[in-house]
Amino acid sequence: MINYLNRNEIDENKWNACVQHAGCKLPYAFTWYLDCVSDQWDALVYNDYDAVFPLTWRNRFFIPYLYQPMFTQQLGVFSPSALDENVLKLLLDAIPLRFRFIEINLNYLNRVKHAGFEISPRINLFLDLSADYDQLYHNYHENAKRNLHKAVKRQLHIRSDFSPGIITEFFKSHTGIKIPEIGEYHYEHLHELMEEALQRNAGKVHGVFDERDNLFAAGFFIVTDSRIINLLPSIDEEGKEIGAGFYLVDYLVRHYAGSGRVLDFEGSMIPTIARFYKSFGAQEQTYWHLRRNDLPRLIRWIKG
Repeated sequence: MINYLNRNEIDENKWNACVQHAGCKLPYAFTWYLDCVSDQWDALVYNDYDAVFPLTWRNRFFIPYLYQPMFTQQLGVFSPSALDENVLKLLLDAIPLRFRFIEINLNYLNRVKHAGFEISPRINLFLDLSADYDQLYHNYHENAKRNLHKAVKRQLHIRSDFSPGIITEFFKSHTGIKIPEIGEYHYEHLHELMEEALQRNAGKVHGVFDERDNLFAAGFFIVTDSRIINLLPSIDEEGKEIGAGFYLVDYLVRHYAGSGRVLDFEGSMIPTIARFYKSFGAQEQTYWHLRRNDLPRLIRWIKG
C-alpha cells in the first residue's frame, strides 16, 4: 500500500529510522535536512515506512512541480531492505498527476527502467576509507603527492574553529560567483542547513590556512557514522597554485582512515574536478536523473 502524506502527517521517528537504515546511507532524506533545503515537501510512503520517497515541490505559474533542492545531490526512494524494481516502479507511478513537471535525482540504489521519464546518468565520486592511511596514500596519483609536498613546504595547516559564515562568504567570492543559479535565497537555506547540522553534531567546518592565517581553501562537510559529504568546497586562485585543495582532502583521508566511512565528493561531471578527486583514488558511482514535462504547451515553451 502506498500513501501520499503531507509533511505534517509524517511520523518523523519512523521516517528517519527508514532513512537511517537505508542501504544507500545518504543523509539528504532526513526530515531535518529536507526541512532546511526545500520549499515544501510531501512524501510517498510504502506500507508502514518500509520505503519512503520525499517529493520536494514548488509552484510556478500556479502549477506544482517536483525539483531537486540545492545541496541534495540524490534523493529518490529509501528503504532498509533491497528495493524491488516493481516497488520502485509503483512508487514512481504513484507520483500525483498534479505535478506536471518533474526533474529529480534518484539515489544510486534506485535501478530505474521506466518509460514514463527521460532518464539520464549522473556520476558521483567517492573514496572508501576502510583501509589505513598508508594504504590510501599509496593509491594517490603522483600529481596529488606532488601537490601535497608543495602545500607542506608552504607550512599550511587546518583550522576547524571558525564559523560557517566565513565558509559561505569564501564560497560566494571564489566559487558561487561562477554558478549563476545559486542566489541569496539558496544561501539562506544553506545557512539554516549548516547551523542545524552543527547543532546535531552532523557537520564540520575545515579550512586551509598559512602561518599568517590567510584562508586558501575551505569546506563544510556533512558527517554521519558512514559518510563524509563534501557539501561546500571552495578554493581561491592562490590556493590552487599552492596545493591547498589537495592538503584539505588529504587531511580528511588521514583523519578518517580506517573508519569504514565513505568520503563522498558529490561529483563531479566537470572533467577537471573529476580528475582532482580521482587523483586520490576515488571511484565512480552512477545515479539517475529523471525528467518529465507534461506542462501545457505555452508554459512548456516559456520554460524552454
